[in-house]
Amino acid sequence: MRLKIWTLLGVLFISSVYSVPDVTDTSSLVVSSTEPSKEKTSKSPNEEEIILPKIYEMRIDTNVSNRFAKTLVTSKVRNLAKSAQEATFSVVIPDQAYISGFTMEIDGKSYEAYVQEKEEAKNTYKNAVESGQAAAHVAVSARDSNRFTVSVNIEPQSKATFYLRYEELLARQNEKYEVVLNIHPGQPVKQLDVEVHIDESRPLKFVKAPSLRSGNEISKNDEKLDPLADINIVNETSAVVKFSPDIKRQKQLANDLGAKEENGLSGQFVVQYDVERDPQGGEVLVDGGYFVHFFAPTDLPALPKQVVFVLDTSGSMQGIRITQLKEAMNSILSELNKDDVFNIVEFGTIVKVWNVERVEIQYESGVDDYWSFATETPEFGSITKKVNK
Repeated sequence: MRLKIWTLLGVLFISSVYSVPDVTDTSSLVVSSTEPSKEKTSKSPNEEEIILPKIYEMRIDTNVSNRFAKTLVTSKVRNLAKSAQEATFSVVIPDQAYISGFTMEIDGKSYEAYVQEKEEAKNTYKNAVESGQAAAHVAVSARDSNRFTVSVNIEPQSKATFYLRYEELLARQNEKYEVVLNIHPGQPVKQLDVEVHIDESRPLKFVKAPSLRSGNEISKNDEKLDPLADINIVNETSAVVKFSPDIKRQKQLANDLGAKEENGLSGQFVVQYDVERDPQGGEVLVDGGYFVHFFAPTDLPALPKQVVFVLDTSGSMQGIRITQLKEAMNSILSELNKDDVFNIVEFGTIVKVWNVERVEIQYESGVDDYWSFATETPEFGSITKKVNK
């Protein structure tokens, strides 16, 4: 069932084909069944804690053409309990991507979707759940707008399937394009499959799948996090990359990524590639009256930069966070050019402005009543001397 939104007198209505609206934190999307459940079963709190809705299949299919990626995330859920259960479908999409479609199917029943104000939508969803209807509540906050989440009430022994489509234009950085796919099912999945199809207009220089990422760290090679992806070069312009870890492998990767094994794999699967360039001025593609010009010169001198780094070294950065901060700063500073200028502002309970040349604090404001990581901040001096050589 696909749906389409149109506007009438300021109210959004949905009928047969639909693309997810730009919902702010003042609105929510409510999907409610047109057919109530035939029988109402009382919920058992103890049973709900033991028998949770099970994701038995999850697929992520991405098609890349002319550096534009279209992704379909499919999640299939089954409620094995004897009472209605609430399941959550949540997907983190790339920052530059946009949602182009969402479909929900529950036992082949028909659904009516409409937009309401935030509180009214919550009440409608709550009433539907209490009456035993299959219903869904979609909310997107302005602060976390790249996370799409649907809460669904699934009737006993029923199945639900979710289809989320999003699209993005890939940006070339560090001489490569990256397709970043977030995998966060919240539990080990019996059948987890990821496929990335690349079909470019220019010959491929390389295609690879580096180590999995947690999402915050600087990318680096780690044998433990090698996805062991199957990379098939179809021809000089096409390739297919597959990643299908079984439950044992999902738990192992979850542990290596610092997550709990019972929550399943939680990380980013990345595919990197690049295409051969035309040295005579790039590449121009024309389609449907529109054109795009890909131009990536390699012999232009880098412009001098002036950068201010604002670093959080407060107590909340304890552990992996402060380690990631150090790795990020060492990586970034080592890539600066000799004509670049940078400053460092460190903040926790106290704000500190560093004098980079003297490797000392130039300005300090605040009173430190708490233990901080001041002694564990990165050694900027040694890196600065290296950069200025």
